[in-house]
Amino acid sequence: MRVGTEWKTCVRNLGFKLEGEFLKMFTKTFNKSGILFLGLLVFCASPARASIKVGTLDLAKAIDSTARGKEAAEKLGEYAKQKQTKLMAERQSIAVAQENLMKGAGANLKNNSAKQKEAADIQRRMEELGMRMQEAEKELASERAKLYDPIVSDLRNLIGEMSKKKSLDLVLEVQSGGLGGTTPPLLFASDRTDLTEDAIKDFEKKYPVSKTKATP
Repeated sequence: MRVGTEWKTCVRNLGFKLEGEFLKMFTKTFNKSGILFLGLLVFCASPARASIKVGTLDLAKAIDSTARGKEAAEKLGEYAKQKQTKLMAERQSIAVAQENLMKGAGANLKNNSAKQKEAADIQRRMEELGMRMQEAEKELASERAKLYDPIVSDLRNLIGEMSKKKSLDLVLEVQSGGLGGTTPPLLFASDRTDLTEDAIKDFEKKYPVSKTKATP
């Protein structure tokens, strides 16, 4: 979605300082996907308000601090470890085959049909390993979404409820990880309400980890 320059003025009026490289980064990210939970454009298009109450949330911290988030991280780690173990075993097997081929072939590889066939087999295995690694990345991304999407959905619903109780007009996502992620860090906001800690506490109460029933 592309928007004009009006939203920049609106953001500044909300009490945010967007300058220099941060302004360029914010503009690029906003135009690409948008980072606002509760519709910044609605407020830019609406009549001027005497006071707009702004909330912020460190989404990554909130997720990682909950029991469900920790459980998801543990499951994803185990899933990734299993995938990596299988791929590393094949990679090591190929490396051994390459080493044996070079030792046995010497300088006569071109004139040795058996060794040429063995070399071709190693090349095929390397190509297959590359495809398996790409597939593993896709499967890992799918597993990550499977584990984390329900948590994010529940957290967004909770933030909506908290925003109404606190009479907030909009909530911005911030991050504690600096410039490493896809969301620009929030450098300044006047009179803002940080929902992160309260969101973690309320999330733990409303969405506890499901207890698996013991098998008789």
